[in-house]
Amino acid sequence: MLGGIVSVLLAGASVSTSTFSSPSTNKDAIFTEWCHRVGIETPKAELRTTKESVAGRGVFASQDVLKGDVVLRIPEAAVLHNQNAALYFPETAGFLASKKQKILKERRRRQRWWDPRTLWRRLRPLPFEKDNLEFVDPSEDLWQMELTLFALDVLENASVHPWGLWVSEWYRDDPMQRLHQTNVQWKNSVEIDGCIAELQEMLPDANPLTLRAAVDLRLRRLNALKNLYDVHHVPPLDTIYGLVISRAIELGKGIAGVIPMFDMINHSLEPNLALSFDGSAFELIAQRNIAENEEMFICYTRDISETINTKKKSLWDEVSAVWTLVQWGIPTLPEMGDVKKMTIKSSARENQNQETEDDDEATIKIKTFPIPSWTSRRKTRL
Repeated sequence: MLGGIVSVLLAGASVSTSTFSSPSTNKDAIFTEWCHRVGIETPKAELRTTKESVAGRGVFASQDVLKGDVVLRIPEAAVLHNQNAALYFPETAGFLASKKQKILKERRRRQRWWDPRTLWRRLRPLPFEKDNLEFVDPSEDLWQMELTLFALDVLENASVHPWGLWVSEWYRDDPMQRLHQTNVQWKNSVEIDGCIAELQEMLPDANPLTLRAAVDLRLRRLNALKNLYDVHHVPPLDTIYGLVISRAIELGKGIAGVIPMFDMINHSLEPNLALSFDGSAFELIAQRNIAENEEMFICYTRDISETINTKKKSLWDEVSAVWTLVQWGIPTLPEMGDVKKMTIKSSARENQNQETEDDDEATIKIKTFPIPSWTSRRKTRL
């Protein structure tokens, strides 16, 4: 199932240790062509690799955009989620379903206090590091390994699979991802200490113990998932895992997925786009007027964005900031002056919009998805 993946990774190694991207200078044009080929519509947006992007690569307005305009439309059939992936890789889908059934059966057994094995486990518990279900919630965490294994299948067949070019473009370069790329074990204190030191430099106001707890949880959960699915033998799995969990969002109850082109949009606490679903496609809708050549943003951290927008007094939450850093490599600094300026700027713009727009234009009814909603739950489990 996974035999050809290493060659794909080695082919991308000459470009960057953190990416599978092609070295082609026309990679943005090639990716845009791929988008159109799979049915993604980009009427007012385009992907650009440029120093003007906050991350070096992002999605920009290709023309002036008005509030309420649809700038991107992605058909649901193009999204990498379990149901779509199972159509391409039925063997992997069967393997995952079998493992999931076994995991859920074990969890149900543990919930029956009268079960002899449960009683014995309480009298003589497993060593902490061997109890996989201490770190994995089957109702929330299994999608991480499922999407990772499907993404590995795509990479193995990258030259012929419809998702091949897109998944080969996935990129992430931050301390946590570099830790994943070394295939480090959670017991390796030297490697972990180095990662935490780098994270501390990015977020100096965070408690080192909180940072360590977040990194430790991430690595222990990954190790537990590999134990549950018996996939320790796959060398690039850790690398793909780090990429998948930083790009996936919750699409519905119990369904997570990665949306092509949407996953190329960078993060801002003041997003100018919102995600909507009309039953057959995902749409990115402008939340305000966007000038031509302006970068487009979504907010990865819904809870932090809502805190700022509602002008709550407690504008910086350490656990949220730490998890945002571990999850995406994005530092959220507690610079109250900057946050206040941001809030005032937003308020001023809202007042200006109310004066210049009529009531119908000022209110756009959009069915938005949390982006991503599962992170709000995740922060409580650090």
